[in-house]
Amino acid sequence: MGGFRKSVQLQNLGVAQDATVLQILYSLPFMAKYGNTSDMSNSDYVTFMYNQLLGRLPTPLELRTWDSLLAPAGNSRSI
Repeated sequence: MGGFRKSVQLQNLGVAQDATVLQILYSLPFMAKYGNTSDMSNSDYVTFMYNQLLGRLPTPLELRTWDSLLAPAGNSRSI
């Protein structure tokens, strides 16, 4: 995948890993294919990532765990 290769190249140049991830998530090709993942609820985002990376849905426990980890203290938009 071109985005992954570009990410590794940027990290080798000293760009922080989180910055390279954001560059991929907000790139025109990614946004055209998947939309803006920032608009997703935590639960929707976790489900999206499990589908894309693992090819399966998260279990209820996995979904609750990630949802609580992603939620700002006392301010979850999901579940």
